[in-house]
Amino acid sequence: MKRIQLSLLSIAVLSTIATLAQADCGGASVKEVKTAYAQAQKLEAQGDKASALGEYVQAQEYTCEKNPVELDAAKRAAALALPLGSAAEQRGDWDAAFRFYDDGAHFSKADNALVMHLRASPDDPRAFESARAHFENRALPAFAANNAVRLGITGAYQVNPKHVAEILAMPAKGIERALQQETAAFNEAYLRETVQTIQSRPDSLDVAAMQRAMPALQAHAQKWPNDLLNESRAKLSTLRQWGSVTRDESLSKSVESQFAQRIEQRVQALTQRYNGAPKFLDAAMDYERMTHRDATQTEARVAQIKNVAIKLANEARSKQRLTLAAEYFDVAGADAQAQAVREQAKQAAMSAMQPSIDAMQRQADALRAQYSDPAKIKAMQEQAAAMRATLQQQQSTHEPKNRKSAADLERELGL
Repeated sequence: MKRIQLSLLSIAVLSTIATLAQADCGGASVKEVKTAYAQAQKLEAQGDKASALGEYVQAQEYTCEKNPVELDAAKRAAALALPLGSAAEQRGDWDAAFRFYDDGAHFSKADNALVMHLRASPDDPRAFESARAHFENRALPAFAANNAVRLGITGAYQVNPKHVAEILAMPAKGIERALQQETAAFNEAYLRETVQTIQSRPDSLDVAAMQRAMPALQAHAQKWPNDLLNESRAKLSTLRQWGSVTRDESLSKSVESQFAQRIEQRVQALTQRYNGAPKFLDAAMDYERMTHRDATQTEARVAQIKNVAIKLANEARSKQRLTLAAEYFDVAGADAQAQAVREQAKQAAMSAMQPSIDAMQRQADALRAQYSDPAKIKAMQEQAAAMRATLQQQQSTHEPKNRKSAADLERELGL
């Protein structure tokens, strides 16, 4: 009896362990994969092949017990993936082609599509990093073991070494391309012409001068529609990203050195040769903030650029270039001084406009005086009466070309 009780206890313990093991296995339940398979069949019957493929993939999930629909789901997924992937290739949608082929376990085709996608976007270091991880995972023995059922349907698979070589060559090529693109973006013709345009621009409160300058301002905006310094900084960011994703330590160090050198060159050019445009000093500060210096060092260098802006603001103010001075003060973060200069510009504009305002007032006063003089009004009335009599005489002789009513005549004379 005691032995029987022990046996029952053992069975209970083993049952509990089995239950706990199933609970901790982390896979899908048999019910879940069956439901996914049924949904996939329904969607396929309705003609929604892409959604059906997704459900067939779900139906192949690992289960703690044997997955009863895995093989059939893998067969249907393989069949649906081929036409879907081929259609995506024809559209040039290599990312979609990769996903379709991968879902159908056509791994070689998926790899080809992935490489094509990377060739279309060669300047994306994060995409390279993802692709490198993809091929490293494919080469693991566990990959073939985990996909044994699927590979039994689509055939044996091996990573193409040419794909791996092409992927691993991407950082060096990307670095070279980023440097070339950044050089093109930091276009000194654009910088020179922008400085010339801003320096020749009149103060915005001088309306007549601004109207005369408008064609030149519009021509410059049409010739240079984009902020090329934003593009320059974007390419420098790409350069640094390539340096961070490569596993070649010497290449990474070279990138960091070239990045720092470019930053130094750009800041020097903007603060010395092209500081005639306030926005270029602002851009110089943006370049400084891209570096890996600590915050104290960065802010010290930014403060130096602000000092240049303050100096140029005071020079512009002394020359009565008040709008330009306010822009330099804005760049330096000297808000109170910028506001003071704008108020000064406003007062100067009002003073410049005062003679015109006074002349207009005199004209208004003269008109008022003219039309309020009784003698002048009487003379105008007599003139109107004489013209009215002449007009009536003409109308009586049927001369249509001179027909005017007395009321029309009086309106013409302002009575």
